[in-house]
Amino acid sequence: MKIALLAVICLAVPSFAQKQPRSFELQASSPQFWELVDHDSKLETVATGFGFTEGPMWDAAGFLYVSDETINKIFKVFPDGKKEEVIALGDPDGNTFDRQHRLIDCASVLRAIIEVPPDGKHKILADHYDGKKFNSPNDVVVRHNGEIYCIDWHDQNPCHQTKPDDWDYEHGRVYRIQPKGLKTKKAEDLGKKTIDELTMLFDNPNPYCFRTAMRLLAERFFHVIEMGS
Repeated sequence: MKIALLAVICLAVPSFAQKQPRSFELQASSPQFWELVDHDSKLETVATGFGFTEGPMWDAAGFLYVSDETINKIFKVFPDGKKEEVIALGDPDGNTFDRQHRLIDCASVLRAIIEVPPDGKHKILADHYDGKKFNSPNDVVVRHNGEIYCIDWHDQNPCHQTKPDDWDYEHGRVYRIQPKGLKTKKAEDLGKKTIDELTMLFDNPNPYCFRTAMRLLAERFFHVIEMGS
């Protein structure tokens, strides 16, 4: 009986060790999602053989560009799944195309936003602000007027990866890279607004403005309480 039981357990182990197929389902966090995507849309495998992918971006010709942070390359993926190396560089991240259909990438190791032409070389568009290097650009988008907006990521955990001496552990930032000759309104410093002006931002459709106004009002409110106590 003991031998038979042992045999059953041993035979059962491989079945549990096998990977179970994963199921995928589209779930919308906003009703507007279904105005862009059909309810019956199915997920399909476009290409395989990657390490850790980031920043997928389709171009007008139907090719997919994607960063691989493990292999440290950006690939161009053909409709049949074939992959072609575009550029090799340390830890490429988010991608987009500018108004001239040039590939723009967040180059984490370079700590820069770069332009990647078809020849596989790169041009640094921005890598510092106010005399300080970017931390690690993570994602990027281009506005209709050509302005580039990028997120400069930060990590308060010094054990996550080796950081340079000038790394900012306290603040992540959003930067705007403005094309030459373009005149735009200077960004407002919400911290300098009065309480009445911050309250007016509650109706602003930009969720960042609303959340920032709430945070600043809360900080001022608690500061008044501390002063009063």
